[in-house]
Amino acid sequence: MLIVKRAYDEMRLRMEGKPGINYEYITLPECVCYQREYKGTTVDEKYNSMYNLFHEAVEKGYKPLATEPLIVIDKRKDYLEGECRNEAADYLCCIPLAPDSAPKEAVFYPSCRAFSCLFHGDYSQSPLERLSEFGKIIRRLGVKPAGYPRVLGIVAPYVGREIAPNNYISRYVVPVEEEDGQDLEDNRPASGESRPADINIGE
Repeated sequence: MLIVKRAYDEMRLRMEGKPGINYEYITLPECVCYQREYKGTTVDEKYNSMYNLFHEAVEKGYKPLATEPLIVIDKRKDYLEGECRNEAADYLCCIPLAPDSAPKEAVFYPSCRAFSCLFHGDYSQSPLERLSEFGKIIRRLGVKPAGYPRVLGIVAPYVGREIAPNNYISRYVVPVEEEDGQDLEDNRPASGESRPADINIGE
């Protein structure tokens, strides 16, 4: 249901045809990721890192999950000050895998409560500016982060590789302390899967 809701939210914003921001509490499903840490700041650097890592995973016989987005975890906290410094920072490219194909070095991310912000607009605002705006919203609402911010790739099936520059969507999420957002509907999926043995735990 969470996948359907994500697609619906993205489609609705596109159909409205105007810039907007939607934020809410959600529950992220657990996942096992093939990941690698990089350092950089530009969109091109992150895109190339993810593109190369994805193809490496496929060539090694791992099975990326078509139902889950690719994830970039920005290992920075300056966004909480309302302004990201324009300097190279560490980030993780994470590719969710089918558990039965995951290698021993894969990292397990437990299901967690998260604060989500869906941006719809154009390329006039840089990713650092969007992340800074996310930090301002977090501070204003008193959200309590429990991890680094993540950028989720677009998963709606109608989206092709070429996206109109005035119709772009970005989803930022940050894990939060469990008591956050308890008055909102919990979208936790019924996983039924236990934590894989001998798997590293992600931040």
